[in-house]
Amino acid sequence: MRVFVAHGVDGFEWIMPVEEHDFQSVYELDGSSMVASWRPVRVRALDRLHDGGPILRQADLPWLGEHALVLRSSAYRAIGPALADVGEFLALDLVGSEDRLRLFNVRRTIDALDEGSSDIVRFPSTGRVMKVRRHEFREEALTGEGAFRVPEVRTLFFTEKIVRAVDAAGLSGTEFDMVWEGLSR
Repeated sequence: MRVFVAHGVDGFEWIMPVEEHDFQSVYELDGSSMVASWRPVRVRALDRLHDGGPILRQADLPWLGEHALVLRSSAYRAIGPALADVGEFLALDLVGSEDRLRLFNVRRTIDALDEGSSDIVRFPSTGRVMKVRRHEFREEALTGEGAFRVPEVRTLFFTEKIVRAVDAAGLSGTEFDMVWEGLSR
């Protein structure tokens, strides 16, 4: 088994909430169901990262952060079924576009991070996990998973099942880096 994290690809658009307070709504997704209380967050596509910078191309999976996966309609059609059994899709309102964006809210939070074997940086004041530099997972806890979170960090993790589906569909804007490889293959 392999575990991956997503990252944005240079040259492709990013998505940002229009309202400052909506950053928290997106960042605080924790695996709880949000469908009943979710109101579509207004977002805008950044077509340039800075004034005078190159124009960014439209992405099937526009980048928002490692804590979130955003899908355009094309990506939802291609990989939505693979993600549906581990999460839910929350509407995003893309300003100036008719295209529907969906925010994937993974519903699996699994206590699978082996903290003793991982290389972890903690906040000195609280002891909470700031960053995981090297991940070690308990493989038995991840059997059959496609996407998940761990309680220690906000990062979304993906297994080969999802990464293969993204690759097979040729989706643009987000790539995946392997952060852990288990013993079973």
